[in-house]
Amino acid sequence: MEKRSGKVKEALERFSGPFNCCQSVILPWAEELGFNPQNLAPLGAGFGGGMGRLQEACGAFTGGVMILGVLFGSDKEKCYGRVRSLGEAVRNRFGALRCRDLLGIDMSDPDEYLKARRAGLFDEVCPLVIEFVTGYLEEEIKKISR
Repeated sequence: MEKRSGKVKEALERFSGPFNCCQSVILPWAEELGFNPQNLAPLGAGFGGGMGRLQEACGAFTGGVMILGVLFGSDKEKCYGRVRSLGEAVRNRFGALRCRDLLGIDMSDPDEYLKARRAGLFDEVCPLVIEFVTGYLEEEIKKISR
């Protein structure tokens, strides 16, 4: 079993607490990137559940996009390329970028949502994507730090 990094551990701990998937990905990077975590957390609040449980783009993925934007946003084409690379990596690993497809449920159906919650689906699938995206970001940051 591969040892988890400090950033990955922090992201997973945050997800097991009061934070959504997007917040859990962005917050481990806050101080390193010059942000106050208390000020950064609300930025990601609406992105959980594929944007307010609309189940569109995965919240962990969108958190990764936010961090890539901070790192590469001064060069739009470079930023877009990094975002595409992250998207391709997530899609290759998990088969999808959309929350609905990753979870395989429709959260707009209250019964289906409750059934998934009781079955632990969000504790099973979401941490895997959070861990993957956070690890991916670590590798990207290592590349630019060299």
